[in-house]
Amino acid sequence: QSDTMPITMLHFSHDFTFLIEGKKAYANKQQLAFNSPVFKTMLFGDFAEKDQKRIALKDINHKEFTEMLLSIYPPQKPVNRISYKYLLMLADRFEIKDLIVRCEQFLMN
Repeated sequence: QSDTMPITMLHFSHDFTFLIEGKKAYANKQQLAFNSPVFKTMLFGDFAEKDQKRIALKDINHKEFTEMLLSIYPPQKPVNRISYKYLLMLADRFEIKDLIVRCEQFLMN
C-alpha cells in the first residue's frame, strides 16, 4: 500500500512527505539533510519548501525513491545488482556521497 512506511523506517519520526507519481514517501528532514546537501538546501535553505510539510518531485520513480530512502536510513539497505543503477542516479542527483561510494564499491566487487 502506498501510504505505509517500510518497517525499517518506523523508528524515525517522519516530518516531511514527498509526493511522487501520486504516492506518498515519508521522510525525516534531519536525516535527509545529514545525508544530502541538496536536501539540506531544499528543506532548510531560503526556499519555499522549508516551510512546507510536503513537496511533489517529478521525473522520479516512487519505488526507486523509497529504495533510496531505505539505503540511507539506518539500518542501511544494501546496494544490489538491481538497485545500483537507479540508486547511483538518485545519489548523484541529490549529492548523497555515502550512497555514491557504496554503489561504486558494489560495482568494483
